[in-house]
Amino acid sequence: GGTPVALRAPEPPRERILARAADCRGLRPLGVASVNLDHLHHFGTGGRWAGTLHADPSSTVDWLYLLDGAPLVSQSQRLTGHRWPRLAGSDLASPLLAQAEKLGLRVGFLGGSVANQRLLAQKIATEHPGLQLAGMWSPDREELASTTASERIAMEISMAGVQILYVGLGKPGQELWSDQYAGLTGTAAL
Repeated sequence: GGTPVALRAPEPPRERILARAADCRGLRPLGVASVNLDHLHHFGTGGRWAGTLHADPSSTVDWLYLLDGAPLVSQSQRLTGHRWPRLAGSDLASPLLAQAEKLGLRVGFLGGSVANQRLLAQKIATEHPGLQLAGMWSPDREELASTTASERIAMEISMAGVQILYVGLGKPGQELWSDQYAGLTGTAAL
């Protein structure tokens, strides 16, 4: 579909994210995206945003695309002769939080309602009491559509010292926002 996919087991992407978060001097933020049929619909050949993200030399993000979705897993096996695991970004979330807690990394969350973020903060406090939660941002659609507001949010994230930012704005919004504003966030990995 026009999107390069890293065929990997879960450990190498986690290690790459953590390594980038620990030392990102001079590097663009690492953006992790799950490639599934919905992703190809938006960003693949013939999609509305084909030619953006990985194909755009002006992108502020170093994209890492992971294989997600049964049809693409099956296709990768047909093409390579090897069974690759399905690896959605959500599969990385909890193990990354645990490692970030151990390493003392600062984590932030962008997206979701204020009520959902409160629930998430409670869950994190219970499951990862030592995690350095740098902040949570819950912009509405108007803010996300505004360059000025998005730049302000990105600067707030930067001032909070976020090293790993979980972006939950829905597809394709999260990829498009990350591609445009990640460079302003100061974060190492999204």
